Amino acid sequence: MYKYWYALKALIRFYCIKIFHTHKFTFTKANLIFPLCVFDFSKDATVKFGYKIGLRRNTQITVRNGGNLQLGDNVFFNANCVITCHSNITIGNNCKFGPGSMLFDHDHNMENAHTIIEKDNFTSDKIIIGEGCWFGAGCIILKGTVIGDHCVFGAGTIIKGNYESNSIVVQKRQSTVRFWNDEN
Repeated sequence: MYKYWYALKALIRFYCIKIFHTHKFTFTKANLIFPLCVFDFSKDATVKFGYKIGLRRNTQITVRNGGNLQLGDNVFFNANCVITCHSNITIGNNCKFGPGSMLFDHDHNMENAHTIIEKDNFTSDKIIIGEGCWFGAGCIILKGTVIGDHCVFGAGTIIKGNYESNSIVVQKRQSTVRFWNDEN
């Protein structure tokens, strides 16, 4: 019963977004959007959701400055994910994102101290993700990234650059354990 209630609320929310935010927002009626998801689309944004998109609680999607966001069919974002698009983010079919994953297709322009405080002073580049990719919890995908099909990324991986299809990427970190010494 709750599943149908969530689906009805998601459908109503999407129609409100389409009416009040952008005319370039397309979606299907079979998406499951949990409550507390935040959508922020500028008037000139282009947003396309495929069939059976799943967004868990607290997922935030922001599309600004004429950005183009395209999600393929059967894409799933677990809780607390963030997508911020200023240029172009394209995600293929059947991709899964673990909790706390983040996608940013832009950086702040840090050429000099004066440009840091200027509003909307960003550099951006596309993010393209192929089909059937899986991202563990806390992955961060940065601008200029192109990922082939069927790639797996371990939890906490910072992703930037080009990755061939069928890649498995894990970033290992070395832990150092020290003890407090009474003499210091």
